Amino acid sequence: MVEQTLPECEASIHEQECERIGSTKDHFTPRSIARLLDWSIPQMNDERNIQKLSEACHKKKDEITPLFIERIERLQNGGSVTLWEHHNDLLMLQKRTRWKEKKAS
Repeated sequence: MVEQTLPECEASIHEQECERIGSTKDHFTPRSIARLLDWSIPQMNDERNIQKLSEACHKKKDEITPLFIERIERLQNGGSVTLWEHHNDLLMLQKRTRWKEKKAS
């Protein structure tokens, strides 16, 4: 009998609840964002745009997608993203990365 290995979660930053098992398929660039960027359906569904995520990491990604959609729409309409907004995004990512590094050690 051949033992089947489970796919690993491919998130670049894992959520605390992540079990490291890629149990869901996810579009790396969400379809809603790809449509804003005028991607074709084949581009959206290209295997290079598909990743396996744990349910926890997939849920978190889905939670922050509307923020990115809002920013892309703002930029497409001639607006801008403030340095403050960008700084807060970096702090959020840095905090999540620190947690990941702590857990690994």
